[in-house]
Amino acid sequence: MIILENVCKSYRSDGRTVEVIRGLSFTFADGGVYVIEGPSGCGKSTLLGIMAGADRDRTGRVEAPPLISVSYQNSVLLPWLSCSSNVNLVLGGRRSTAGQAEALLAELGITEPGLMPSELSGGMKARAGLARALAYPADAYLLDEPFANLDPATAEMCAAAVLRHTAGKTVVAVIHEGTAPKNFAGTTLVCRGSPLSALIPK
Repeated sequence: MIILENVCKSYRSDGRTVEVIRGLSFTFADGGVYVIEGPSGCGKSTLLGIMAGADRDRTGRVEAPPLISVSYQNSVLLPWLSCSSNVNLVLGGRRSTAGQAEALLAELGITEPGLMPSELSGGMKARAGLARALAYPADAYLLDEPFANLDPATAEMCAAAVLRHTAGKTVVAVIHEGTAPKNFAGTTLVCRGSPLSALIPK
């Protein structure tokens, strides 16, 4: 379960205070699959960072399980490791788990696991990052635009893989409005307010 209670977030820019989130409260149930939809700049990624514990410069209460895995919108692959080694890293980096890393990448359509991050397209980097997030045995998975830069068929394939590997766990994905793969979300939430102040079931 992830609980948000009266969460507020602001920052200073050019001498003024910019509010991003104001008084947001919501509870994500254990085992639920949620999509948060909204236009660019509405505070979705900021909210995800708060839920992950990466952004503590906020007010309000945030309660989350101890083990959280995050898939970031921008690539955070280690450039000196191959695609498969990046995934295997969260499995312990052992030779015995290398096959597991390669199998997960194959599920997401990456059939050349030895490629380096510099050799991957934007969509392949996103999938490799998603594979690394799914490889980690977490209680909750927070995914930032996990299907961006993917064609519809590939997005559907990746969505199915996410559901397989996170069964019974809490999943929260922030996705640009109207781009979630069909049948991915158990609950779709729409961002409301500027600053963001409510998540409304669709």
